[in-house]
This record gives sequence, C-alpha cells and structure tokens, in this order.
Amino acid sequence: MENCDLDELDNKLSNSFPGRIVKKDLVHQMKSGINVPVYVLEYLLGKYCSSTDKKIVDEGLEYVKEMLSKHYCRPDESEKIKSYIKEKGKYKVIDKIKVRLVESENQYWGTLSNLGINYVNIDEDYIKKYEKLLEGGIWALIDVGYDDEIYHKGKHRPFFIQNLKPIQSATINIEEIREKRKDFTRDEWLSLILRSVGVEARHEDMTPRQRLLMILRLLPLVENNYNLIELGPRGTGKSFVFREMTPFAILISGGKTTVSNLFMHMGTGKVGLVGFWDVIAFDEVAGMRFTDAETVQILRDYMELGSFSRGKEEISATASLVFNGNIDDVEKTLEYGHLFSPLPLEMQNSAFLERLHCYVPGWELNKLKADYFTDHYGFIVDYLSEIFRESKKYNFLGAIDDYFELGKKMSTRDVRAVRKTVAGIIKILHPDGNYTKEELREYLELAIEMRYRVIEQLKKIGGSEYWSFHHSYIDRESSVEEFVEVPEIVKFRSRTVELGEPKMGRIYGLAATGFGGSLMVLEVESMPGRGHMKMTGGLHKTIKESINTAYDFLRANYEKYGIERNYFYSHDIHFQAVEIAIPKEGPSAGVTSATVILSAATSRKIKSDLAMTGELTIHGEVLPVGGINEKATAAYENGIKTIVVPKKNQKDVENLSQEIRDKIRFVFAEHIDDVFKEAFVGGMPVEDKKPQNQFDEEDDNPKEPLLKTEEEIEFGPTIEEVEMEEISENPQLKLISCPSCNEVSLGYIDVEASKPVLSCGYCGQKVEIRTDKFVFDSNVLVNCLFTDLSNTDFFTGKTIIIPETVSDEINHWKNDEKKRLLNKIAIEEIKKIRESYDQGKLTYKIRGTEASYNELLEKGRPDKIIARDAQKENAVIVTGDKDFYSVNPDVSVLIYKNSPPKKNEIVNITITGYYRYDGIAYYKGYKIIIGGYRDMKGAKVKVKILDVFPNECSAFANAI
Repeated sequence: MENCDLDELDNKLSNSFPGRIVKKDLVHQMKSGINVPVYVLEYLLGKYCSSTDKKIVDEGLEYVKEMLSKHYCRPDESEKIKSYIKEKGKYKVIDKIKVRLVESENQYWGTLSNLGINYVNIDEDYIKKYEKLLEGGIWALIDVGYDDEIYHKGKHRPFFIQNLKPIQSATINIEEIREKRKDFTRDEWLSLILRSVGVEARHEDMTPRQRLLMILRLLPLVENNYNLIELGPRGTGKSFVFREMTPFAILISGGKTTVSNLFMHMGTGKVGLVGFWDVIAFDEVAGMRFTDAETVQILRDYMELGSFSRGKEEISATASLVFNGNIDDVEKTLEYGHLFSPLPLEMQNSAFLERLHCYVPGWELNKLKADYFTDHYGFIVDYLSEIFRESKKYNFLGAIDDYFELGKKMSTRDVRAVRKTVAGIIKILHPDGNYTKEELREYLELAIEMRYRVIEQLKKIGGSEYWSFHHSYIDRESSVEEFVEVPEIVKFRSRTVELGEPKMGRIYGLAATGFGGSLMVLEVESMPGRGHMKMTGGLHKTIKESINTAYDFLRANYEKYGIERNYFYSHDIHFQAVEIAIPKEGPSAGVTSATVILSAATSRKIKSDLAMTGELTIHGEVLPVGGINEKATAAYENGIKTIVVPKKNQKDVENLSQEIRDKIRFVFAEHIDDVFKEAFVGGMPVEDKKPQNQFDEEDDNPKEPLLKTEEEIEFGPTIEEVEMEEISENPQLKLISCPSCNEVSLGYIDVEASKPVLSCGYCGQKVEIRTDKFVFDSNVLVNCLFTDLSNTDFFTGKTIIIPETVSDEINHWKNDEKKRLLNKIAIEEIKKIRESYDQGKLTYKIRGTEASYNELLEKGRPDKIIARDAQKENAVIVTGDKDFYSVNPDVSVLIYKNSPPKKNEIVNITITGYYRYDGIAYYKGYKIIIGGYRDMKGAKVKVKILDVFPNECSAFANAI
C-alpha cells in the first residue's frame, strides 16, 4: 500500500480519527470552477477519500469528480439539467435549496439556486424537519421529479422534491473527542484545528500569536451569544470560516438589516435569523444599513441579554454575532480617530460597542497567499463543526478561578467578556478540560487584551467613565497583580510625536466628531496681495465662520496687537487645515484661528507643544465648547503638554481622568488676550503698539528705500495729482482682440507645455494683444510668469514696465521675515527681465511716482497708480489678481490664470521652506511638496509633479 506524504501529525490523526479526516489540498483541486462551500466538497471527499492510502484517495477523488460532473448543477448548464429531469422523470442534483411561503397562494415553494427553478413543490414534512430551508437555505443531495400534470391555480408547476438529504456528517460522539485529545500536545491540537479550516499552522511566517488570533475567529462557533468583531485588511480570511467552513453559520454582506429579518416578523410571528443559526456574521460591516433606530436598540439588547422582546413576548436565542470589516492603516486610524471608525455611525456609540466581548486585531494577520493553505490532513470541516456545536454544552466560565482572579477595577461586562473568551479557547484547544497554569495565563492575557481593545476605543469616543477601568489579573499563588496592555495602543502612545520647533503661522487645534477626538494642524501663509483670504483643506461652513470672526476681530484691533496698519489690505492670507482625516467643522476653532493669523501677521512663533479649543466672539470673548473629553484624549495621545480651554469648560476638565490631568497642563481663558499670552514663545504682552510702518509717524523723514531705481525711472504724477484726476475720465482701453467679442479689455494668460495661451475673459476664445507694452504687478513677478515663458518669443520686442509702487512693495518685503524669500524671487525675476533687456531682446523701464508704497496704501491707491501707469503707456496690465479688473474696469487687464499643475509636468521651482522631511515651494498658486528636500531652502530644483490635489491647492513632486 502506497501512502500519501504524511508528517507525524498526519499519522497521529489517521490513527485516532479514521474516516473523519480528509487531505486538504484535495479541496483546492476540486474548488476551482465549482461554486459550493468547502463543507459540501469535504462532505463528499470525506465520504470517498478519507484514507491515507494513495490508491483509495485517487479512486475516491475520481468518483467525486464524476459525481460532481453529473450531479452538481452549474448555472450555465441549468437548462440542460432541467431537460434531463423532464425526459427521465427525475434526476439527482447537488444544489442549494431554500423555501418561501407565498401567503396569497397558501403554498410553500422551493427554489433551487443554481438550477434556477423558483417554483418547486415540496412536502411540508421536509420544512418541519429542516427549518433552515426557510432561513437562507441548505445544500443538499436532491432527487428532483417532474410531473407534467401538476398545476397550481392554473399555472403549470411540474417540478417537485422527491427526496432531500442535507449535506452534513453523522452525529459525533463528543466524549470520544474528549478522550482522544490526550494523545495530542496543545500545539499539535492547535495545528490540527487550523489545518482543519485549511490553514497551515506550521508555516514559517506564522507566529504563535497569529495562530492564537486565528483560533479566536472560531469562538462564536463554541460559545453561545458571543459578540466578536474583527477589522483588518482585505484578504486575511476574516469571513472565510463563516462562508465556507460550517453549515451552522450565515454570512450577510452589507445591505439593509431589519428587525423582522434578524429577530421576528410581527405580522407572521416568524422568528428571524437568530432563531435558526448558531452564528450570524456580518461581512463588509461598513455597508450595513439599519432601516430604523429600533433595529439597533433590539440588536444592542440581544447582545447583552441573549433575548429580545417583540410585542408582549420575550424570546431567547443563542446565536453569536460576528462583525467583519476592513481597516488598513492602524496608526493613521488611531491618529485621526478610533478603531471602530469603519462601522456604520449607528453602531458607533458606547452603549452598543461595550457589548462586544472580543476585538480581534485583523491587521496583525497575514494575507492568505497560496502557500498558507495546507496540503496535510485535517478533520472534515462538517465534522469539526459538529464538534464545536457539541462543545457548547460544556461550561468553562469558571476555569480562570483555578489559578487567577480578575482585577478589582474591571466592570461586570469586562469580567463576563473575559470569562467567555477564555472558556471558548479552552473548548477549542482543551475539550477534555486539561490545561496547565501557564497555558491558562496565556489565554487569560489574550482575552483581557481583546476586551481592553474595546475599552481603549471607548475612551477615545468620549466615555470618561472608561478611564477608571484597569484590566489586570492577580496570580492567586503569588498575589502579584499583572496589568495587560494592547500592543498597538502602547506603540501609539510611546511613539515620538514630531511636534517640531515653535513656528510662525502653524498651530495645533483640537476637534471632536463622531470619530472621537483629533489633533488638527492649522497653517496660515501670508503673501503680498490686496486683502483676499483663501481657505482650503475641506473646511466646513461653521469653521469658515470661525475663521472670518477671528479675521474681523484682528482687523478691528490691529494696533493693539502690533499688526501693520495696512496689513489686511496689502496681504493675501491662505488658511489651510492639514494633516487631518476628519471633517473640519465646528465653532471651536475660533481662538485657534485668531492665534495662527496673528502669528503670521506679526512673525511671532507659536509654542509647538500647545493646542487649544474655544469659540471666539467679535469682541474677543472666549466661549465654551463641547467634546472636551475627546479633545483632551487626542492631545494626551499626541504628546501635547498644554491645552488652552475656555474658562467655562473648567468643570469638564475636572471630570477628566486623573491620568490625563497629570500629564497635561490646562490653561483657562476668558478673553483672547489670555490665549495670546500663553500661546506665543516669550509670552504676548498685550499693549498698544505702534504700527510697524515703513514711515515713522513721529519722524518727518522716511527711511531710505531698500532698492534704488536707476535712470530708467520715468516719474509719473504725484499722489495729489492722482487724487485730483479720476482714471475713468480717460477713454476706456480695449487692447485685446477677440474674434467673437471684437475689442475687449479682459483676457487670460496661461502656460501650457511652456507655451502661452491667451483667451478672452468673456467667451474663452483665443485672442490677440493689440499692444507691445505690458505692466507687471508684484503678483506676476512672484509667480514667475516671465521665467515660465522665457523659452518662447512672447516678450521678444515688447516693453515690460514695472511701476515704482511695485518696486517699492518688493523692497518693503525685506523687512518681513516671512516675505523675505518672496523678495528674492521677485528680484530674481526682475534680473531676468533686465538680462533680456541688456541682450536687446526687449525694452524695460520703471515708471515712477513720488509717493511710496506705504503712503499709497494709506490712501488706498496702489491699484489706481498701476492702472494710471498702464493708461499713460497704452499698455496691458498683467496680474495674478483675479479681482484687479473688477476694481479697475477702465484698463485692459490680462490675468495670469494659474491653472493647476499637471501630473507628470516638469517644472523649475525655488524651495521656500520645509515641512517635516520635505521641501516646500510654490508654483501656479499651489504648494508643491518635494520629497526629501527638507534643508534646501533657497535651492532651485527641477521637479516632476507626481500628484495634484486641487481641493487642497497642493501637489507632490520629486526632484529629477
């Protein structure tokens, strides 16, 4: 006799359980092309191939193949098989059959799934004998008959069930299992169980912890009313057991869930799924939809009590519940929320989640590749399912008490959950009830961890009472109390949070949503402009209102806080929420917004280990906010040392756990001044400060300009002359020619593939410019339009005019640390224009005025001066300010459109700063993040755009 390739465990198994085993690789050979559960295939293989004799196995395999070929109904062969049934009068099929009651016809009808027959006559005795026919159906060997004379209410219904035999093993003897368990070591039995479900436990990549985690998946099959959740990446086999390995479980994939489906139909009085199945597993739990709040309420009560009330009746059931879903990046999920975030919102509340007994960390398990499936022997899975089902009769809830006792600070639900988990592991690995103290310790610590994972997430969701729970056990022999931790939580809290150095224009805010608390980063970039504010980062309406309130407050109190007098009219502000994966909403960002805007406006640095929350009024009062517990938890987990909160939230802080209050210093604020004093490095003395103007009001002599103009300067009118003469009195300039609109005064210029694209500001068609003169403003210089077009002849032979007010504005940037680099970029652009002038390619001149930029700002006239210069020169103004034309409609304006960078576009940029390990630059109004260029400020690099995010006005790039 030639045996199959066997290892020591295979031999042991074949000697102890002959006829109850099957070679698992046979299943994979058969599974291809046959859409039936594994337990159906193993039923047949176990019947004909349950041997270690290779000849018997080969012969049995051929017989099973032939049987399936003849009797398994493939959907694409259904018409052929129906024809066989009609011709022969009956035919045996292997198919899934389910039954429904059609009340209007007072008739039960069977449905053969693969055969595609929806009206099959079936004797009611089968329905009484196999109730699962009514709840999802069963796989069976079915003799289908055909009688041409059968009609029902005038409709021809010739098919009927002649004989039906469910595919399931014979009843097992649990005492035999308990007796033979002693022939195997713990690790051998564990390997046997995992091999039985198709996984090779001795795979080199599978750790002892991973083996036990896979055992936890089976607990709902051995424990009544056990509530388990597993979230992890796709492809790890979360739902495989419940879909393929047992006839006693039903897998529901997403979709709507109703009370009548799960529990009871009030109209018919028929009990739902919990009354018919041992396990109800919900796959893709994120897709679950509850038709009403009552479903969640009854489900919650059932998870707690194992019973439910419908009408006046209370009904008990034993079905366990399993929730499977997907989660990929655990660290990111913990940083921005909690580990229950993939669940439907209706389930994300502490009353529901606290009833979960076990949270299996599916992210620790490997994806099941081909070599993870075993080719050794294991129990026939249907036989294993019967073993598990019989194990439910045994009680090991008191097993812990032999050697240990649970900690005093565990809740009643915690104790029950831990006891049920330990009992379930013992039923699977030690059905005979024999285990060592150290084995029990291992199971106990695992059970506490699985329960503690639930509690840790409840802390993040916002239950302050959960901070008082500590998960521990006491060794009765030594009286030593041992505390159990959750690995990913320990790793998360012990990680080095890169809060960085104090910075200008960057602050940590605190948010609370349905996902718990989160630390969010708010950044403000200030740049020369005309008083516009831009908000990006997925900001919702309420937070935008908070930002506007903060902006208006500072604008009204600029002198008190040392802000330049004309700052809010001469600078554009870009406000962005970054590094946050939750909706940015709520008024609690008011004080945060005011602080970060003031930082950008005055170049003051904000402490990097500080976060804040609070609503701000237009008078500077700090109002209370909600979610203090969630926000404080997020700050605690991210290493924040100080939190500024409203004074009226002091009681909420007092209700926080002692652990949080010991680690974080809370500062209470009634007015925004209290916030500013705490937030800025070196403090923030609030006093009246002289505006930081270029001109000292007490000094009649202005400071010398930082950039002297040369002989090209052509002086224009004085400020008094401009005030006396309105531009609108002159004829309107229309220097742009459009084929549809004729002569127009508004157009757009863009750069595509390094070539200029000119379009009409009204109809979008291509246009021509009817002048050779262009007036540049500071915006276009900073955005380097000339450089972008330097490889073309667009400006060849033309005249570029830079108003003295623009030159003065650029000079003024030298005084501002945040704008010093913009000064360099603009000067570099002017140098390139002068180089082209020196080479005779174009004409360049500065048109001057006797008033300085600051003086013009005070009069509110810079745009008017630029417009006057353009009119005098009969030139087109080139600007990046989309509002320039609406303010100055009597001149011709070409707006640099600044369309988004394109993916794979190659551009030359200058690095202006850094974030973490990456460099930051600006191109076409977008923030460009260059990987790995942290310490390269000022460097000019050629980069390739990898990804563009229009909603965030940002892009990722790599240097080339």
